[in-house]
Amino acid sequence: MIKRFHALYVGQIELDNIGLNGTPANDRRYSSERLAEVFETSRRVARVMDELGYYCFWAAEHHFQHEGYECIPNLIQWGLWLATQTKRLKFGCGFNILPMWHPIRLAEDYAMADIVTDCSTPTPTARSSRKGSISCSNASTRSRSITRASISTLRRPCRIAATS
Repeated sequence: MIKRFHALYVGQIELDNIGLNGTPANDRRYSSERLAEVFETSRRVARVMDELGYYCFWAAEHHFQHEGYECIPNLIQWGLWLATQTKRLKFGCGFNILPMWHPIRLAEDYAMADIVTDCSTPTPTARSSRKGSISCSNASTRSRSITRASISTLRRPCRIAATS
C-alpha cells in the first residue's frame, strides 16, 4: 500500500517557443528576472502539495542554466525557505554537485537544515560534466577528482559523530 507521495520538480520557468519548431534548448537565453520566476512557481507547487498531503518535494541542483529549466542553484536554501511557506511538507535534494561546494560547508548546511526544519534530509551527491559548472581545461577529470575528495571529507564528520 502506498503511504507517502513524493514529487520531483526540475525547477523550470514557463518556457516560450517550445516544441518541434521552437527554439532549441541550447539556444534559449532567459533574463535573470525570468529565471527568478522559478521561486514563486515552486512556492505555489509546494503549497498545493502540502494541502494535498504530499510527503516530500524533490528537486535537483543546477548551476548556470540559462535555458529556463533546472534553475535552482542552492537546494538547501530553497528547502529552508519553502519550509517557512508550508506546514508539513519535506524537501529533498535530488543531488548536490560536489565540485561547486566546499564539503565542510555542505555538511554544515545540511546539518543546520535538518535541525531547524525537524526534517531528515538525504544528501545525494553528483559530479558535473557540464562545461559551465567547472571551468578548467579538463573539466571531467577535475570534476571526478574534486568529487572523490569531497565525498571523503563529507564522510569524516559522520564517522566522528557516530563514534562520539
